[in-house]
Amino acid sequence: MPKIVDHRAYRAQLLDASLALAAARGYGGLTMREVARELGVSTGTLYHYFSGKRDLYAQLVEHLTDQLVAVIAEAIASAPTPRARLAALLDHVCAHETWYAQYDRLCLDALPEREAEDSRLMAATMDRTVAVLAPTLEVDDAAARFVFVFTLGLVIERDLDGKATPFDEQAELLLAWFDGLPPDRRTVRDRRHAQQR
Repeated sequence: MPKIVDHRAYRAQLLDASLALAAARGYGGLTMREVARELGVSTGTLYHYFSGKRDLYAQLVEHLTDQLVAVIAEAIASAPTPRARLAALLDHVCAHETWYAQYDRLCLDALPEREAEDSRLMAATMDRTVAVLAPTLEVDDAAARFVFVFTLGLVIERDLDGKATPFDEQAELLLAWFDGLPPDRRTVRDRRHAQQR
């Protein structure tokens, strides 16, 4: 009897296994043959699921974004207030910083070879995350984008400086910024204009 394979689940397993490899070796330093060898599958199996390295990269980013959006939503859903949800998000990122650093490295590593399609993929990733954060934090899209950019930027900085930048200190500054947002949820730019008047 032939083996029944759940292709969606198997693709997800291949993508999960590829993250650490791609983050450690870098996008440019990988070949499909090396990926197959490291994952313990044939190159034919890998090419059955991915047309090439760029397709593997794109599907990996999309897969990780699916996980990211689901995990963020779950991590902050039970907090009673928008501020508590932001604090829960920061706690979650701090507790899973290695995963977020791998995600950041994967996204940044392909920059030298980035094509227009990759930029659209990254913009769509940001849009999907903002679509979860904005209503959950009860802020406009610009403020939600700032929160996510700041948080990923903090993870990148800590990855670069060997965690010399204190996470808790930066988290407190982001929460203080959040506390200062006006009730009408104006954008950061609009806030600057209001302060100049």
